[in-house]
Amino acid sequence: MHRKITAHEAVSSYNRSKLLNTRAFRLTPGQPRVHIAVSMTRHRATDSPQYSPLGQAHRGFRGRIHAIDVPAGISDLPAAELEGRLIELGFTEGAYVEILHEGVFGRDPIAVRVNDATVALRRREAMAILVI
Repeated sequence: MHRKITAHEAVSSYNRSKLLNTRAFRLTPGQPRVHIAVSMTRHRATDSPQYSPLGQAHRGFRGRIHAIDVPAGISDLPAAELEGRLIELGFTEGAYVEILHEGVFGRDPIAVRVNDATVALRRREAMAILVI
């Protein structure tokens, strides 16, 4: 008699929320053992951290600055000058940031706490700040 093995039976010792794809084979008569193939993908923060621009974050966001990357056309200022101004305001790699307030219309500007200082930024300029 053929019996299909469920994913839960195959990997009962793992947390099912961490499994994306599980395959199991049927038992066939005459086989002495159950042959199971399991394909798993785990999500861990250390595998591949996702960096996102600070300008896309919502009120209450807390994170750490990974880098400053100024794409072309993001501001009226030249890229090097905008990067320099952000660094002078305290937006340096490793600094902790928190979005405190958003503007009423278009959520712009935003009030950002960087370490112990509070700074107001336009969202388009905050797009140059990559956070974790």
